[in-house]
Amino acid sequence: MPDQYDRNMPLSPMPGDAVVLTGEFSIAKPGDLGILDGKVGAPEEEYSIIFNCEGKAHRDYKVSCSGGPGTIATPTTELIYTGEYIDFVFWRWKDRPRKDGGEPYTLHVPLWIWRGESKDVDLTTEREIVRSTVAERMLAVTNNQETDDLIGETPAP
Repeated sequence: MPDQYDRNMPLSPMPGDAVVLTGEFSIAKPGDLGILDGKVGAPEEEYSIIFNCEGKAHRDYKVSCSGGPGTIATPTTELIYTGEYIDFVFWRWKDRPRKDGGEPYTLHVPLWIWRGESKDVDLTTEREIVRSTVAERMLAVTNNQETDDLIGETPAP
């Protein structure tokens, strides 16, 4: 699969990117990590953010997340690029949809901040949430925690 992020172009949020909540939101808490859901390679003005995803299917044309909670339509203008990339484990079909036919794989994706419903966010706290999120993701992928959770699952199409 080709890398969906051209390092020579200005970065904009795309499906499959990670989002960390740093402010208040009625159905998630600061530090929760989410994924932008939608069509790959089709920039939109708004995306759904699915927090605490269980299954993350990343195909050449679409990112489809299960789990939740999630937002309905978050404007991309509300997402702030952190300058960080983190590893996320996704799954795809090995060859065709079938029982135990999925395989996990890792993508290195940009990390964005979403402040939720908060108007004023303490920048020191926000930086600490981002640092903590990056460190936790590095540890989770290093220890194969997320991959182990996906192996043996039959993902939803």
